Amino acid sequence: MAALGTLEKGWWGLLAAVVKGSTTALGNAFATLVSGLTWCVQIAVFLVWFGPYIMGLMQLVMLSLFPFILGCLVLGNAPAGENTVNE
Repeated sequence: MAALGTLEKGWWGLLAAVVKGSTTALGNAFATLVSGLTWCVQIAVFLVWFGPYIMGLMQLVMLSLFPFILGCLVLGNAPAGENTVNE
């Protein structure tokens, strides 16, 4: 009901209230935008910082499983439907 109080001050008071409300709304929208971008930047920084560590762990797991997979292929214990070295 603040707008009704500004009518007593005339049209200039009403215009000032509209401008103040619009500016506040735009400021809140901009703050929400910055908050969303900050969240995206935090995710990007996390991936850049820990990405090599995570990729290194994945490579370590793949390299450590390689001898077992090769052993299954050589010994003929490969899962059905796959070619083995002995064929």
